[in-house]
Amino acid sequence: FYTQLLPDDMSSYFEDRISFFHGLTDDLRKKILYRPYPHDFGWEELEIIKKACPNLKLVVKDDLVKWMQKVKLIVIDHPHTSFIEALTINVPSVFYWDHEIFLMRKEAEPYFQLLRDTEILFKDPLSAAKKVRAIFSDPMSWWMKDSVQKARAEFCKQYAYNRKDWMNVWMEEFKQLENKT
Repeated sequence: FYTQLLPDDMSSYFEDRISFFHGLTDDLRKKILYRPYPHDFGWEELEIIKKACPNLKLVVKDDLVKWMQKVKLIVIDHPHTSFIEALTINVPSVFYWDHEIFLMRKEAEPYFQLLRDTEILFKDPLSAAKKVRAIFSDPMSWWMKDSVQKARAEFCKQYAYNRKDWMNVWMEEFKQLENKT
């Protein structure tokens, strides 16, 4: 389901992020740990974000997954590696992105719909902010609901295959491919 931002999409992408911050309460904005993309590419992301949310704390050191394991709730605004990692490690997560910018293959849509149906994924930043406000005091009670965990597991089964014996599984697949040729 790979998708990416194009230069023409960047201004609306940052506007959505600012809308998300503004959709939170002052108290929640003070609790934000923000992980910027490692390379700015001239977009001046930090200046834009700091202007919208001056009290946020930056997370620039250490592995992102380690930070994800330490926090109460993860919010991700794009469908790239970090959202799959959050689902895989099973940390309470809210995702949002513009579904007109981040287009998905038709075959992937039912799995993303599972995430939308259980309010893990949203199409707009204000709906995501509303969810964060509603669950922030105890995100685990929402996250551990059977319906949420089932949707998460189903998505992971399709797009975040994670097993301890992954190398054996891959080797077996390669052997089968080799036998077909």
